[in-house]
Amino acid sequence: MTFKWRKDKYAAQYRIQVSRLATFSPLAVPAATTSDTVITLSGFYEGQKLYWRVQAENIAGSSPWSEPSIFTIILPPSDLIIQSFEQNQVTLKWKDNSKVEDGYVIERKQGEASSFSVLDSLGKNVVQYVDTTIEAGQIYIYRVQAYKGSVGSEYSNEAPLNLSGIKEEAIPREYSLSQNYPNPFNPTTTIGYQLPISGYSTLKVYNLLGQEVATIFEGVQSAGNYSVTFDASGLTGGIYLYQLKAGNFVENKKFILLK
Repeated sequence: MTFKWRKDKYAAQYRIQVSRLATFSPLAVPAATTSDTVITLSGFYEGQKLYWRVQAENIAGSSPWSEPSIFTIILPPSDLIIQSFEQNQVTLKWKDNSKVEDGYVIERKQGEASSFSVLDSLGKNVVQYVDTTIEAGQIYIYRVQAYKGSVGSEYSNEAPLNLSGIKEEAIPREYSLSQNYPNPFNPTTTIGYQLPISGYSTLKVYNLLGQEVATIFEGVQSAGNYSVTFDASGLTGGIYLYQLKAGNFVENKKFILLK
């Protein structure tokens, strides 16, 4: 658990106490000191209601204790990803780490400059959410928080969805892999492909023995039309296969590298 407080310009160090009781007797963990304004302590378990306070110390003595703060430990969700994307809706998925949560809050913002706002709330043990309010041409960023009563956990990692380069009418209806251009080439060529839904995809190059010789792209992409430039400077001249894999779709095409 990480604790933070404001800096006292006269402090040489700080002392932190955490207890299950407002009297701070006994302490939940041994008192800790640090010269920083943040400290991470362990030894707590989920669902605990705890009190904590801090005081500044220097060669002249100690300041009064701060007013106690109350908190409850709730493990935050993690591994938030964009599981899939189809024209007007996106599916989020995350890992449920809490055993005591009452539910989850989904937050979203449009672009880096805006602030997060609550999009929806869900019940406990839910690990998926479908957002049907997205629009083409926008950048969305999502995060998820577990809650119990009025207490919230820390936030999950953020998951971005970039639709700024996609026009709604341009989202393809099916997978496809285009023939590279120019072909033959030396040393660069352009390869185009289409993805009708968001998901994990790979674009790789193989020799005629079926051995992988280069990875052009590997990762999660939103639905759309893509064009990538492949630099084959590191390969010897000859005939190669390039392959697109996405979902259950697999397609191969040949190109010729002249050296």
